[in-house]
Amino acid sequence: AFLAGTFPVGFAIDAPDDEFIARELSFALHAMLLLQEFDSPRAFDLALAFLASENADWIDNQAFVDFWLGDHLTESLWQVFFRLGKGREQELADFVFMRGLDIYSVNPATTALEQIALHHPERARDIQCLFETVFQGFLAENDEETAVDAELVAMVLENYATTAPNPVSPLVRELFQNEMVDESVCGDYDELMEVALEPLENRIRKCLDIVSLYDDVVDNWGRRIS
Repeated sequence: AFLAGTFPVGFAIDAPDDEFIARELSFALHAMLLLQEFDSPRAFDLALAFLASENADWIDNQAFVDFWLGDHLTESLWQVFFRLGKGREQELADFVFMRGLDIYSVNPATTALEQIALHHPERARDIQCLFETVFQGFLAENDEETAVDAELVAMVLENYATTAPNPVSPLVRELFQNEMVDESVCGDYDELMEVALEPLENRIRKCLDIVSLYDDVVDNWGRRIS
């Protein structure tokens, strides 16, 4: 039941200056990690809904996910969607365009897509095609009122490049030509392409079992400094 709870619209977080023990406010992380153990479509729906929250815009969403998940959002949570998202890759790709999300709320979904492609090479081309439909969506929204955040575009391009597409979609170069990419995140086109040439062991992430994942959380994330 606690997965459904969110802060009200406009909720602001004033974190204390002193250190606090992570377990005091980590029930949301526990819930997300446990959900990955359930082979159930409902578990996937709940996990994705929690990232989206019920907040009205990206500022509220950012405050929500940062408070409850912090750096786990980009470092640990991809594993939840890697496990739960197999067979539902289209929904992971569609999540990129959900309104009212902070760009980092999208990262677990796109990183899960990236890693599914790497762990299951037979599915890589299909997932690369999904990324290409995302790029088409970015280009379709390239006007002053609906322009996509350039940092988000760069992050998704990195996910795509990590899957080592061959050939690379011409849409990637088009995104650069339209100045839609934050090059401080992913570099220029040539630098991005170098990501695809890195050794596999540098691109593939190990998906930990639940016991190892908790050991990692306790050993490396046991405390958080506000």
